[in-house]
Amino acid sequence: MFLRCINTVLITQVPTATFPDRNNTIFLDFLSKYEIASTWETITDTAKVIIPKNVPTSNATGNMTATLIDSEGNSTIITMQGQDINIGGKTSPLFLRGDQISITAGYIYLDTNYSEQIYQKLLFQGYLTKVFSDLAITLECEDNGYLLKQIPVKNQSWAGYSMQDMLVKSISGTAAAAAGITVNTQSSSKFSFNVGTFTTSNETVAQVLARLRRDIGMVSYMKGTELRIWYPVYYDADIQNPLSPYTFVFQKNIISNNLQYQRKDDVVMSAIAINNYSTTVDVMTKDGQMKTRQKQMKVFVWSDPKTQTIKSKVITNDSQIPVNNQGQRFDFKFVDCPTITELTNRAVDMLSKAYYTGFRGSFVTFGMPLIPYGDNIQLVDNVLRDRSGIYKVKKVLYSGGFGLGIRQEIFLDYLIQTS
Repeated sequence: MFLRCINTVLITQVPTATFPDRNNTIFLDFLSKYEIASTWETITDTAKVIIPKNVPTSNATGNMTATLIDSEGNSTIITMQGQDINIGGKTSPLFLRGDQISITAGYIYLDTNYSEQIYQKLLFQGYLTKVFSDLAITLECEDNGYLLKQIPVKNQSWAGYSMQDMLVKSISGTAAAAAGITVNTQSSSKFSFNVGTFTTSNETVAQVLARLRRDIGMVSYMKGTELRIWYPVYYDADIQNPLSPYTFVFQKNIISNNLQYQRKDDVVMSAIAINNYSTTVDVMTKDGQMKTRQKQMKVFVWSDPKTQTIKSKVITNDSQIPVNNQGQRFDFKFVDCPTITELTNRAVDMLSKAYYTGFRGSFVTFGMPLIPYGDNIQLVDNVLRDRSGIYKVKKVLYSGGFGLGIRQEIFLDYLIQTS
């Protein structure tokens, strides 16, 4: 099958106080290179786009153009060389921090009936964060998480609020709310800040989220216009083909790989799971509230090489935790497991996902089909068929550009089932 790559960038200028008339849209289908990192492990997805300064104007084939579209829909073919268009400076620049950007990639191909078909997906949508102009123009970008870095949170105590309610209130009435950003969670609990008095001081929403991840293990990330928080991390809506995942076959559509196949009996894993909570004490504060005291529940979970199962025990003293002489040890932090049973179940579930016989690592493949993180994919080994299985994707690095085609490096999280 003959495939012709499509790599396009659309940049929408955002007016500023200094340049109030910036309201054009720039369409580019000729890129030197782009790189996109997409994962739930960070709050924001990031992208880098490199554009040649001298983009050829439209010719007879019309397939290498840079188009400037004004607010009335009129389009003009432009170059970005020398004095033709100002990249930055005192006059209205072509690109500025805060401009909106989207990156789309895909292929044009002929189907079995020789009819032209287009396969194309939106890979990135966000904002310019940095603009560099040298031999080429380099644009650094972040997704909608960029807006969370611009929103200051009130200096106050949030005792009695849920995490979700605190974030909703902090975003309300801001540019993030205007952009349609919502807060979503799949957790069955309300996540009350029952960990003492939670306060914010001289922080942005993004900084608060980073602190919550660091201190209590609350995962948060942007997915489109959704700010997703807590557990479970993965959403069913992100699975493209639940009944028949896209398949990647060794020696066929896997270009290269950094995969290791490990058996359970070769893997040693353990984790310390902590749940922070607070209880009231029979003492009143100056404003008439009951004082709270912070406490912890702690559970140790580990893989048993003899039974190849996960075992657990409650920890009342750190001396009960065995030294980690070998293997991999995790730290799990929670605030929404109010009982030892719930804490144990959550810890066992999380460690079980990491403890499996199968592949770990990443592989590089072509751009069709394009895979988002959170999707399920099937790895097939036709030589050793018992190594085939379905995996959850935790991260994807996309890249492409002139002469590069489209590539994606897919990182595995855990085994869902063997094939």
